[in-house]
Amino acid sequence: MIAVSGEGDTASIGIGQFCHLIRRNLDMVYIVENNGVYGLTKGQFSATADKDSKLKYGTVNSLNRLILRIGIIMGSSFVARSFSGDPKQLVP
Repeated sequence: MIAVSGEGDTASIGIGQFCHLIRRNLDMVYIVENNGVYGLTKGQFSATADKDSKLKYGTVNSLNRLILRIGIIMGSSFVARSFSGDPKQLVP
C-alpha cells in the first residue's frame, strides 16, 4: 500500500494519526509532500519548515522539525528525507 499526504496533515493536525500509523506497523510506503509553509495562512511556518529559515517579511523559524525523529523513535523500518528538485540525490 502507498499513501501520500501533505506536511500539514501529517506533522501538524494529523500528528496523532501519523503516530498511530507507525505504531500499527502496517506494510506500506507513506510519502509526505512538503512545501514548508501553510499557504492558506499567508506564509505561516509549517511543522516541517527548516530551523533558521526566514519568511519573506523576515520572521525566523526557531523550531526544529520533529516528523523524522518521531518516525525513527517510534520504530519505522525506513525513514528518509529528499528533495524532488535534486534528481541525482533522489535516485539512490
